[in-house]
Amino acid sequence: MEVTTHPKTLAEPNDTQNKEPKIFNPNGGNQPNIEKRWREARQLVESGNYEKASERFLSISRDPTVSGMEQVWTSLEASIANSLAGKPGVARRLISKSLSDFETLPEHYSKQQHYRELCLVLERIKLPTSNDIPEEPQNITVWMGTFAIALKLWEQGKWEEALPLFAKVRGAELPNKLSWFVIYQNIADVYLGDGQILARLRKFPPPKDRQEANRLIGEITNSSKNLRSIGRANYNLDARLTYLLQLRKEFQTSPGFVHSLTWEQFQGHLKSKGRTYCFDEIEALLQNPPEDAPSEAVWAWYYLQRNAAAFMNNIAIHNQWTTEKKNGEKITVVSGDSNGLKLDDGSVVPWSELRPEHLLNKWVKNEAQAISFAWLVGLNEKAEDLAEDLSGRNEEFKTTWRRVIIATSQ
Repeated sequence: MEVTTHPKTLAEPNDTQNKEPKIFNPNGGNQPNIEKRWREARQLVESGNYEKASERFLSISRDPTVSGMEQVWTSLEASIANSLAGKPGVARRLISKSLSDFETLPEHYSKQQHYRELCLVLERIKLPTSNDIPEEPQNITVWMGTFAIALKLWEQGKWEEALPLFAKVRGAELPNKLSWFVIYQNIADVYLGDGQILARLRKFPPPKDRQEANRLIGEITNSSKNLRSIGRANYNLDARLTYLLQLRKEFQTSPGFVHSLTWEQFQGHLKSKGRTYCFDEIEALLQNPPEDAPSEAVWAWYYLQRNAAAFMNNIAIHNQWTTEKKNGEKITVVSGDSNGLKLDDGSVVPWSELRPEHLLNKWVKNEAQAISFAWLVGLNEKAEDLAEDLSGRNEEFKTTWRRVIIATSQ
């Protein structure tokens, strides 16, 4: 997707007649104090100091003198600041706070569906669908929602789906009284630029020899210096670089080495086994990886497999506890093994029929094991939440998990 990027300025004239915001005017209205504090927080966003901006927004939302939609909206902007900082787990928790605050508002606010629907999309773990994305945003709530959804898609690795939304945000024409939104439009411009870099590098064919591998390594190294967003884009390029470095090593040690695209297919099998809790089969597959399998990626998959299997084994040793199947049925467990959980009537419920969220909520003893389990079974955002929290308390895990994410990203 080719996009011409030219930052807007706050002074840019705009006479387009748009509809008024349906919920409220996020400029402070007749409250100069809130307007000033919002402006200061948004200036921090504009300068790229996203974590400080989030702190400033949160201090406003927690102020007992601030209430109503001002409080609710401020939590949304705090969430977006964390998304920009590459902290999707914190961002989602703040959306939950914003939604909770919204539900306590008087009836004349609760009738406004745009904001509730937006928060429900941003709060849930699964990816937004086309039905969640407004075709023609009409007010500031939906414009901010479109921007937040684009960030969510980007951080979940769906950068190609995010680019059209960033382009919509970038092209929005809003009244002059909403000129502060230009800050977010210019950030959308940054993501559009990074998207062009990712798209160009994705088109590179696999190298056929050491010389071509060196050329691509140089291209990616130089391109990574031009990335301006924080988070997922860097992971994508780091993963590609690790992959190429491994290929170059193969070309050096084995002159007759011929690269094939089997690792991508192989990793697809690993992911499929993970989603069905077949961790033993992942281990068996990893014993004979394809010739082009990056050693760092194989290590990462072993790390995930061992931890996830250990998490499941720790669950299996317990007896007389309750959990829930994916169909909502409650069950009482008397024992378990690698095949599943046994019930008092002797039947066995396969692991793949259980709701993984319930297992995580009940049996998070070893956090690193729980994180690997969540990641392999497809609860990526839950894994990110737990990993983000543990990384803040354990530097060794932080280093290891970053290594895993980079190695398994494609």
